[in-house]
Amino acid sequence: MHLAPCYLEHAETPEEVGLCARRLQVIASVLNADVDRCKIPGAVVLLARNGRIAWHEAIGFEDAGESPRPMLRHSVFRIAAMTRPVVGVAALMLMEEGRLALTDPVERFIPEFARLQVGVESTNAGTGKRQLKLEPVRRAMTVHDLFRHTSGLTYGQFGDSLVQRQYRANGLMDPMQTNA
Repeated sequence: MHLAPCYLEHAETPEEVGLCARRLQVIASVLNADVDRCKIPGAVVLLARNGRIAWHEAIGFEDAGESPRPMLRHSVFRIAAMTRPVVGVAALMLMEEGRLALTDPVERFIPEFARLQVGVESTNAGTGKRQLKLEPVRRAMTVHDLFRHTSGLTYGQFGDSLVQRQYRANGLMDPMQTNA
């Protein structure tokens, strides 16, 4: 995997950008203690202020198993649900600039979400078998729906609804998929 270079300059000291090196070491101590207690395997921390990197540390291990690999500043790992605060901050910045509103339909930014259909599950009274029927959405999914987790999107790997089965059958949750 090729990593893009970091285009931020490094400050000579954290104090140069208004941070305190001694207080940053308190953060490092807490993270190191969490590694020692096996609470976390490791962490990579990068703090930037005023467009300059004030502190960049790798703590602990990428894999704390039998043959631990030290965490590196450029280690890559899955952050899962922690993408939410990152995306949330980015969205709030766009809202401040007037480029995004909670009421905006998602299809404005991702045209593939236009003319969506939703899966409505029912049980056949005669056979007792579950069936899935596709119906047009009643209203467009909005940015607000995404923020509130009321968009109707679901995870394919959790649960056993007919929609989730369809997701899995179509490889939607395949870890080898690309953005294309």
